[in-house]
Amino acid sequence: MATGVVCRAGLRKSVSSRLVLGGLLLVSGLACLPGVFMETGTGTPEAAGGRGGGNGGGGTGGGTGNPDAAAGSVPGSGGGSGQAPSTAVSFLPPAGPFRGSAVVSIGTAVLSPGDAIHYTLDGSLPSRSSPVYGGPITIGKTSVLRAFVARAGAVGDSSMAATVYVRLADDVTGFTSNLPIVLMHTHTAGALPLLGTERLLGSVSLFEPSAGKRASLLNLPTLAARAGLRIHGNSSRSFPQRSYNIELREAGSDDDLDRSVAGLPTDSDWVLVAPSFMDRALVRTSLGFQLSNEMGQYAPRVRPCEVFLTENDTPTGRTHYMGVYMLVERIKRGKARVPVERLEADAVKPPAISGGYIFRMDHGANDFVAGGQAYGFVYPDPEVMMDPGRQVQVQYLRGQMQDFVEALNGSGFKHPKTGVPYGQIIDVPSFIDNHLINILIKNVDAFRFSSYFHKDRDRPIKAGPLWDIDRSMGTPHDDSLREINPEQWAIGDAAHPLTHGIWGRLFADPAFKAAHARRFTELLAGPFSLPRINAHIDRFAAEVREAQARHVQRWPEMPPVMGAYDAEIKLLKDWLALRVAWLQKQLLPPAM
Repeated sequence: MATGVVCRAGLRKSVSSRLVLGGLLLVSGLACLPGVFMETGTGTPEAAGGRGGGNGGGGTGGGTGNPDAAAGSVPGSGGGSGQAPSTAVSFLPPAGPFRGSAVVSIGTAVLSPGDAIHYTLDGSLPSRSSPVYGGPITIGKTSVLRAFVARAGAVGDSSMAATVYVRLADDVTGFTSNLPIVLMHTHTAGALPLLGTERLLGSVSLFEPSAGKRASLLNLPTLAARAGLRIHGNSSRSFPQRSYNIELREAGSDDDLDRSVAGLPTDSDWVLVAPSFMDRALVRTSLGFQLSNEMGQYAPRVRPCEVFLTENDTPTGRTHYMGVYMLVERIKRGKARVPVERLEADAVKPPAISGGYIFRMDHGANDFVAGGQAYGFVYPDPEVMMDPGRQVQVQYLRGQMQDFVEALNGSGFKHPKTGVPYGQIIDVPSFIDNHLINILIKNVDAFRFSSYFHKDRDRPIKAGPLWDIDRSMGTPHDDSLREINPEQWAIGDAAHPLTHGIWGRLFADPAFKAAHARRFTELLAGPFSLPRINAHIDRFAAEVREAQARHVQRWPEMPPVMGAYDAEIKLLKDWLALRVAWLQKQLLPPAM
């Protein structure tokens, strides 16, 4: 007679020990999450068994059930040898958190004589020499489980599958939020290095609210995947609350894994932007990017979330809570991001060589110099553009930017040799919009750092997308107070928006200045109208208000002004009202 115990929503089964505590069904010391299949013991379970006894890589196997019943969707499953989906490996439970220990079964829809499931629990890539699955595996710590089916005859192995199981400490099993919850884990890789751009291999799990229910660490994650993790940013690396760069990885390789995250369009690259010292309203990134998109200029989409980061092998607990973050799309080429054409290595003649490109003006960006300004590639990757065969493309883009500057500075704003006006080299409306959004929010890094540009095939150079705007909109928390005065162009090392770099010459062009004023007038009746701006602020503030209290508890050294969140929001609204009124006086002719 089977002695195994199965926990499953809606299933009645007598057990020797049973206790309901805090939404967990505890059976013989095993925590089973509501709605999640789990199994323990030996014998013939009702689903997802093994192929015999034995142990597998630190997990203990037992049972002789039918593995075919374990088939299902696999978070993080990736491409493979072209097998039909029915041959893929599946896990039960498919992913998720646990307390104490978890019992996991591996199966496949088709398991022929001589086939074997091989797996690893440490995130390494399994091979035919890896442990053979022989029954349910007991997991006692946060683990990345990877597995595949080795087919008899060494032909047609299944695609690799991977998932993540996160061990929780008792003090977070009751943690819930109206926001998505992101769990990052570096496993045995240790702490993320403060310097450098190399990623540590870890994992990411995402828990989302749904159907009126709060996000909970006791629910199944909507995403559980291997990921490359690193600290993001430049000066912000020294802040107590740091930003993080996430690159989702395929189950069977370190190739990019494209997934929708928190309802955002599918991609592999994401940034968790920390509001840190600067944005104690927790809405500046959301607001600035929202306004840019309403202007018709793409800016990364944003979702506020709460984040846990575990950089050791201990269960994830309250000490790993990192506060409120903005989950932001990383700027990159893509249909839902910056939709420029793919630039192949052999694109060395027009029109193919003309795009697409994404490049930036920023700290450390020095892939080419044009018009006395250094730029760095974003797409194609800087490393790719170092290839000798790509140098003709580097020189093409450098030439375009050089021609723009020479035309801008030429007589009649035309290139001195070709007679081409600068307005045929750049997309003037995008430059105007990029300028207006940056001066509206008084982004003190604008026009010198985190300034992006892109060029599509047979198209002029466009300014944008907008990026890195935490030092803006009157925040009183910047140590140099460069943003605090709404009735001022610039102070300290901030760039003067009417004279710095190319902008002085652009505003010397009467046609550009007139188009700039017309566009500003249009925006005042739309995205830049104060009722519209304030409605966005109220909406974003309502979204993060509950989590803001936990955020301040985590970071007591970064309280809101006057110790009150409402005061922080009022400061932001009042500053923007003064800023809009002042800009109208500076940029528009007096009313007759």
